[in-house]
Parts: sequence; structure tokens; C-alpha cells
Amino acid sequence: MIWNNEEYKIEIGSLNIDYTGNKETRHIPYTDKSYQINKGQESTRITCTLLAKSEEDYQELLILPFKNAISNLELKNYLFRNVRTG
Repeated sequence: MIWNNEEYKIEIGSLNIDYTGNKETRHIPYTDKSYQINKGQESTRITCTLLAKSEEDYQELLILPFKNAISNLELKNYLFRNVRTG
């Protein structure tokens, strides 16, 4: 995994990618009809367990969720743009 031009090692089996949508479903009263309203671009939640090789890497990983930085994320053959930590 490469994020912000730094390579991170992922624990095998810990990667989870959830494609969620920002949609609102509205039901029409007294009918069996409903419709969906798109509320902007769909977001994707990526979670994983990162591995540290040394104490220095471990300290860097502890700070990572609080950086609130935005960068591109490369996962093997996939590229996710504008990924935010947190």
C-alpha cells in the first residue's frame, strides 16, 4: 500500500473496502412507492491493520490517524484518489 508517497505493509486478511453511497430514500405516504435522491459523490471506507518493522515505524503509525491529510492511495492495481486518514 502506498499513501502520501510512503509504503506501508498490511496484515494479511485485514483489508476491508466498503463502497457506501450517500443516498436518501423517500417514501411517498399512503402508497407503496419510494424514490432515491443522490446526495453527492459516493464515499468509500477502507480499513486495514498496518504492520511496523521498528519502534520508529510504530511511532509514525500512531500519529497517522490524526494527520488529517489528503493524498492518493495505491493498493496493488487500484488507485483511490483524495483519501483522507481518520
